[in-house]
Amino acid sequence: MADPTETDQINKILRKRELGAVRARNFRANQLLNNPDFLNKKAQYAKDQRLKEKQLLEANVEKVKELKTIRAKQEQKGNKIPTSNIPIIKKPKPVIIPTPPIKQETKISDKEGIYYDETGMILLSMSYFQNIDYSISRIPKWTKDDNKKLTDSVIKESIQKLKIIYEEYFEIPFTPELNDIIIKILKGDIIAQTDIMYLKYHDDFLASPDFKNHMEFLARKYTENPRSGKPSLNTFITYINPIVNVISRIDHIDFKKNYETVSNIMTHLKNIYTTFKKHNIMKIDQNGNKKKIDYGNTEYIKKSIDKTDLTTENKALAALYLLFPTRRIKDYQLMKKTTDINDTTDLNNNYLLVDTDNNIISFTFNNHKTYKTYKTQVYDITEYKDLNSYLKPHIDKKNNGDYLFSVKDNKPLVESSFSHRLKKLFTKIFTITLTLDDVRACSESYNMNTPGRTTNQKEQYSIMMGHSLETGMSYPTI
Repeated sequence: MADPTETDQINKILRKRELGAVRARNFRANQLLNNPDFLNKKAQYAKDQRLKEKQLLEANVEKVKELKTIRAKQEQKGNKIPTSNIPIIKKPKPVIIPTPPIKQETKISDKEGIYYDETGMILLSMSYFQNIDYSISRIPKWTKDDNKKLTDSVIKESIQKLKIIYEEYFEIPFTPELNDIIIKILKGDIIAQTDIMYLKYHDDFLASPDFKNHMEFLARKYTENPRSGKPSLNTFITYINPIVNVISRIDHIDFKKNYETVSNIMTHLKNIYTTFKKHNIMKIDQNGNKKKIDYGNTEYIKKSIDKTDLTTENKALAALYLLFPTRRIKDYQLMKKTTDINDTTDLNNNYLLVDTDNNIISFTFNNHKTYKTYKTQVYDITEYKDLNSYLKPHIDKKNNGDYLFSVKDNKPLVESSFSHRLKKLFTKIFTITLTLDDVRACSESYNMNTPGRTTNQKEQYSIMMGHSLETGMSYPTI
């Protein structure tokens, strides 16, 4: 009598044989000739596996008959045969997915075809995919400085996003083997031919001939289940980034075609997002309140922070984003305390330099979104007295080398947790729903619209926020 474990194994064998044609794609002739060692190893492995499978089936003849009967009945009834853990992506049907109807509360820009909700959030729409020109040939950004290696923090974030894509949206395991290969790719290491073969024969996503359909399938699944809130276009773009990073670094013909596909999708969606920002739409929260704060009014900011029952840590966090030109999430997510200026050179981290009494001296931003443009950014902050008054009580509790905001074992908060924390914090301080994007818009609006500011002052302020003057001018006027 077969035990439950053997029953599961038998089911996997039966399913694998049914899906054999799907999993075992034919080798191209040149690949067969050029990789005899790999083919010999693969053939021997397959032979050993077949022998083990045969022995298991012969040892459980009655159980095999029983399971075959059950499976045949399920097929006759049209029921789905139990799946196994074989890492094969469920391929979407190769048809154009119709545009979902616009919900009653959703507004639309007739001129640009941009969907956004009543709060001003731009939403992902399947209609965007109908206007993408996939014929454009693009060159990976990393080729400009011939450096494939990404920072450790970017690699970590990429792996987290890919796990979500595989396990939540495609509903397949993100295997340890796949994890290791992708880390090697993102580190810029030389990829062995066996790794390429693994991706081609065991992944069926990154090198798939149906890659375009997979991407549209992923977009549709995301619109159905954005994990939290509504299907934000900007969030979906962050899911595509790791895919672009991986495929662009694989030197193989099958991946080059898919790189052009995903890079054209990325470029098109980013252009839509930029166009949206140029509409200068006034954002409101779900209660109809304008998402606006008097950003340049220091006394107003301090009063708003002080009147709220916050911990010293949350006051410090709020001050960083409200009393200094508003940076992005990871600029402070990956910031460490240090008393030695020589300890600020690790490009994976950012640093707050303090004196022996924990008074602030400078910010060093090594790991930020626009590093390739602005390189390491260092700012003297000794004159930011109000910022110091909020930071010092928190810094006093930190050891040299500690992250300013961390979980146990001095590990930095992950990006999603940091973002959620900021949203709760801003909403509590100003009693309207505010995200970091909203606060950055208010910060840039103050910069661009305050009377008397010169173009040079505006440009320097935008650069302190981590972007160009042109980007700053594209932010909504609030």
